[in-house]
Amino acid sequence: MSRFARFACFIFFYSACGAVGPPADSSKKATVEKPEIVIGYLVDMVCVRDEAALLAELGAKHTTKCLKMPACRASGYALLLVSNEVLRFDPHGSELAAKLIDGAHREGDWKMRATGKREGDSFLVRTLEPEKPKAKASPRSH
Repeated sequence: MSRFARFACFIFFYSACGAVGPPADSSKKATVEKPEIVIGYLVDMVCVRDEAALLAELGAKHTTKCLKMPACRASGYALLLVSNEVLRFDPHGSELAAKLIDGAHREGDWKMRATGKREGDSFLVRTLEPEKPKAKASPRSH
């Protein structure tokens, strides 16, 4: 057998075994999961449990004083969505919320925007920031 024939057989057997050629994943692009964005009111889990019948009113009326109470802080934080769904934050999200609460100079209006990933009724928070109020359209002047 010639040198070329042996080399060709060598390449054939290795490529048949998958040892030569592009990696198996090269034809598939890695799927990067895009984080979900949710907007709602920051609430604590004590108030969510205690005020379960009044969730529709809880978010807008929730105060900084309540969010800072030790029992409320220890229960963890969540976002109350417009649909009255409660997404409980993971420990990182509760930590981010506590930092925002501690640094805030407001009594209420805790409407927030969070990015992350849902897992059941929990939310793995990547970012958390106050929701900016929408600018009111000014009337046009001619």
